[in-house]
Amino acid sequence: MPIKGLDNLRRKMIELEKAVAALDGNVGGVQFNPSDPQSIEIAIQQTESAIDSRVGDYSRNEMVGKLVVNMKEKCRQEILRRAADARAGEGAVDDD
Repeated sequence: MPIKGLDNLRRKMIELEKAVAALDGNVGGVQFNPSDPQSIEIAIQQTESAIDSRVGDYSRNEMVGKLVVNMKEKCRQEILRRAADARAGEGAVDDD
């Protein structure tokens, strides 16, 4: 008895693999002023746009979609953490 849906699962797994490869490495450098909430939010939006751009149409795959949501949240938290750390010393933050 053949297993139904195996081709669909295989396709989704291939898309997930391609999305992970596209997201491997530095997503993109951002600069922001740690004392300016708007600057921080723009940096977060730029990072999220870079992630969306890299995964492209694969984001319709629910496995990729979950990966993207998690990655965006981690990047957001990292930018917020770096901004808080930088405020102790003041100055712009460059993420290259």
